[in-house]
Amino acid sequence: MPDWLICVIEWLHENRNWFFSASISFIGAIVSIISLIISRKNSKSINNIVNLSNVQNNTTINNGIGFKDTLEISKYIDDKFDENKKQVEVEINKIYSEIPQYMTLPIESIPLNIIKPATELAILNHDNILMRKLLYKLIHSAMCIINSELTHPSFIEIIKQLSPLDASNIAFFKKHGINSMVDFSVGFGTHPLISNVALGLGSERGVHALSASITNLIRLGLIERVENELGGGYEDYEAEDVLSQVKMLIGVSAFNVMQTVRYAIKPTSLGRAFIATCVDDSFV
Repeated sequence: MPDWLICVIEWLHENRNWFFSASISFIGAIVSIISLIISRKNSKSINNIVNLSNVQNNTTINNGIGFKDTLEISKYIDDKFDENKKQVEVEINKIYSEIPQYMTLPIESIPLNIIKPATELAILNHDNILMRKLLYKLIHSAMCIINSELTHPSFIEIIKQLSPLDASNIAFFKKHGINSMVDFSVGFGTHPLISNVALGLGSERGVHALSASITNLIRLGLIERVENELGGGYEDYEAEDVLSQVKMLIGVSAFNVMQTVRYAIKPTSLGRAFIATCVDDSFV
């Protein structure tokens, strides 16, 4: 046996206790490191499982809508859009077929910048019967030789901004070219506290609702104020029930004297084109 091997054996025998302890410590350290790595990996896996479970179980995430809710909403929107699209396509084909052939524009001449957005808006707002009627009348006009030149792409955006009362009020001018209107002020003040009140358009809706509606129609450029008053038609504005309603709205004493400044309103040239191409006779 070589001398060097004999020396190694003797050294190991003499230091066997130290060597055994060192080996045990080294093995223990290795086991600890491996255990730490495994525990971190397991913890990460558990977190992933919990997060996935939370999403699948429809728990609320940062934006307030669960993943399951998002999928269901998206599916509902797609299904509803497809359903509405089929109905609108049938209705538009019916509109096109009802126009006499000699009055129908060739398909290649139909203004797509009106027909396409009007069709899409009708699909998205299929449950809004009033808006759909305005859009279908506009589509009809755009496909008809007589009214196609009066149609304007801005009518799409105007229809989006009309309330049911707005639509009813603008339809009023299909039969009436002009109507009385007043501003209300207190005492002899010139600054109106409630303006653009036109009772002839539907006094049953109340002064405040009418004022807001007329103001919106003026903003959209469909009607305009005329400074000269009409020969008559202002008696209703000075009725006691109307004046009481106005005083209550602006919060003044019932003993205050109300003043009216008389005007008239009529459609603008844009308004007349809108009425001719978007307002059906059924509105009147």
